[in-house]
Amino acid sequence: MKIDENLANISEILDRRRGLQRSESFSTVTSSKAEAFVKQQYEDLAKLASLSDSVLAVDSKSSEKLPKREGVHVGDVIYVNYIIPNDATNCSNCTLNNSNQQLERDNVSDSTHSIFDTESNRLIKHISNRKFMWICITCIVIALVVIIGSLTIFLTLINPYRAINGCIDCAENVDATTEDISINTFDTTLLPILFPELLVTREMWNAISPKSLNISKLLGPIKRIIIGQTSGNSCFEKSHCTDIVKKIQTKDPNLDDIPYNFLIGGDGLIYEGRGLNNEGQHSMNLDGTDYNSIGICIAFIGDYQVIAPDSSQLNLLKIFLETFIDLEIIDRDYIIVSQDDLVYNTVQANVLNSALETFKNYRSLYKIHRRIEWSAQRYRGTPTKFNQVIDSVLIGHTETTECTDLKSCIIKVRAMQSDAFSRSFDDTSYNFFVGADGLVFEGRGWDNVGAHTREYNPKTIGIAAIGNFNSITPNNKLSNSILRIIEDAQVLGKLSSNIKIYGRSDFAYSGPGNAFMNVIKEWCQYGNRTMPC
Repeated sequence: MKIDENLANISEILDRRRGLQRSESFSTVTSSKAEAFVKQQYEDLAKLASLSDSVLAVDSKSSEKLPKREGVHVGDVIYVNYIIPNDATNCSNCTLNNSNQQLERDNVSDSTHSIFDTESNRLIKHISNRKFMWICITCIVIALVVIIGSLTIFLTLINPYRAINGCIDCAENVDATTEDISINTFDTTLLPILFPELLVTREMWNAISPKSLNISKLLGPIKRIIIGQTSGNSCFEKSHCTDIVKKIQTKDPNLDDIPYNFLIGGDGLIYEGRGLNNEGQHSMNLDGTDYNSIGICIAFIGDYQVIAPDSSQLNLLKIFLETFIDLEIIDRDYIIVSQDDLVYNTVQANVLNSALETFKNYRSLYKIHRRIEWSAQRYRGTPTKFNQVIDSVLIGHTETTECTDLKSCIIKVRAMQSDAFSRSFDDTSYNFFVGADGLVFEGRGWDNVGAHTREYNPKTIGIAAIGNFNSITPNNKLSNSILRIIEDAQVLGKLSSNIKIYGRSDFAYSGPGNAFMNVIKEWCQYGNRTMPC
């Protein structure tokens, strides 16, 4: 019979894949062999279906055509009326379709054969449907993973770090609005076109190539314009000004190139220095804060302590700024600061600074006495730089007597540095010190990590009030000077625009004294403030 031939083929396949012995009757499979049937792969089922009408996958439709028996479930596979559930671990649930009696191959009824014959194609369809179902489920899972991942990345980008009330030990806080991350790539060949008859390029004044090709790039748009002076002779002719510019480039052998980005001569011309794309080397304090990266520096050729710059020079500066504002190279909300407000070892350009006050974007910075001014000893080793924009300031106190004038404050600050060295510190603990008269002294500065509050040092700026303020409230000069230098640092990009101020006792055992702490809690910038300002 045809069914006998098919059963023989089925038996051969099962023998090969499941290790059955040819001598065993296919219809008398033992319980141990039934477990092997359950694990049979889909590809075997498909092949069996093509060989025999005697293989039936029971689904929701075909199960209606068979007697309802315990152990028969959707997806079960029937071999010659021997029912083997998919979830079978033994053959306790296996039943025979006809009175639980074993069937010989020759005794397969016509009715059973008829059922197998009509249902043989359903097996392939059933398998295909199940494969399609799993493909759909897989696609849905992948889609959900992609959506959730994309949403997570989006939320991270728009708010990468969150400052929780009083928490500065969270993930590093980044103020994405403080600086753009784009690098200036202005085409310098456009300068002569933008300023015909007004600009002298590097090629025109025969500039030497920079010593290094790894000069840091400026971020744009440029938000800060530093105005300085060369502090040497003035010039009123192009040939003379060209000679001065060339000498400035070679004057300091430690510099990679001419220190300034541009220079303005008394001849009414602009001289290209490092240009708009490259950081200069014009505003660096010894062991302290580096302002080279905050913007471009434009130097007036000459000494302007007594003699004011010519009006044509100031007009040329205005034209220069307005041109690059229109080109969006310079930010419309830029500020102008004087170089001698940033660096001590520059000659005070008193008259030039007065002239700059006529610019609406000029900002006079609060005076900070640099390390060289209080005769600070050199930092021992190499200072550790902050690797993030700082958005938290801790206020402490020195727990010493107060100082009320420049001389007494310098003595205090120097004594505190010596004490720090005696305790194996690399430098004084705090970034800045503030005296009772409002005088501010640079300690480690805005760029270098302090040693004032252990694990919070890499994430905060530490400012110490000189004195003991456990019971004495500091005067307004001291408090206001702290707030003013913080505001200046924000303008200069050294601190986040969303600054939080804390007392050191918020994160340590002491400081800045109970009386001073009560004052800090009233400041709008206080980090643990619960009431609106």
